[in-house]
Amino acid sequence: MKTSVVASIVMCSLALAVRTYAGLDGREVTALMEPSSAFVGFTQFSSPLLVGSGAVFSGSATDTFGQVWDITMNVSDTSFSLGWTELTRGNMGGIASDNPLMGITLAVDEPIISSVSFGSVANSTYGGTGLPESWQEVWLSSLSNDSSTVDLAFHGMWTGDVWQFNVATVPEPNTSALVLVGAVVGWVCARSRKVR
Repeated sequence: MKTSVVASIVMCSLALAVRTYAGLDGREVTALMEPSSAFVGFTQFSSPLLVGSGAVFSGSATDTFGQVWDITMNVSDTSFSLGWTELTRGNMGGIASDNPLMGITLAVDEPIISSVSFGSVANSTYGGTGLPESWQEVWLSSLSNDSSTVDLAFHGMWTGDVWQFNVATVPEPNTSALVLVGAVVGWVCARSRKVR
């Protein structure tokens, strides 16, 4: 009996230790564009979308200088990218301010976000890949998250910017591990009844 109890405890411990990460694939996400007064009009992202192949939010905004911006956000299992292109100045548009110009909120249907971190920034017009860290420090004014939302704000937007962010999700119990734990507990209970 002692051997079976010890074996059951070991099995339960191993089963509970088996965990997978939730990830964003298959999750419903919404994105919200929050332009400042530096923009005179905008077309909001279409929401919600299921994360998976082709989960892309698309919107546009017109700033007070008459520049029209195409803004896209691509969400994948463990990351998302955000990019914009200015459409009216032949790939030369840009806008900057001391105050945040554009806010972006990404929300997930379940509280599974552990952390979000800056990954990289590239710009196809002003410097290509490997932009200096100062690009991120100057133009990304804030990045924060809680368990179900990510909030971003930008002081500057330059045509061709592509920002990459990494998303870590909380681990969730593997369904098969839970079934195994249930089977072991049931077996232990049945065994203890037979002994009595």
